[in-house]
Amino acid sequence: MDAKVHRESGAAVRYAEIPAAEGEMVSVHAADWTYRHASSASTELLGFEPGELVGTWAYEHVHPDDSLRLILALRYAHDTSPFEIAYRVRRRD
Repeated sequence: MDAKVHRESGAAVRYAEIPAAEGEMVSVHAADWTYRHASSASTELLGFEPGELVGTWAYEHVHPDDSLRLILALRYAHDTSPFEIAYRVRRRD
């Protein structure tokens, strides 16, 4: 499944205001890429309740074929501005 990630540095994020299309999971990550928020769609799409993801490292869930692309994208992203990136995530099962 594809996940859209929004990261925002230094400002409070109003998670309920982050738009998501039906069937999409939205997550917010800290600078070290631990989950700060996961939408309720994580239960159906990933098999994890949102609270189970919060505090875990997002890379643990990235599809192996997308991990290098994600690492490179994050490396060149601007730390001070929000951005969006899509990548595949593995299900619990």
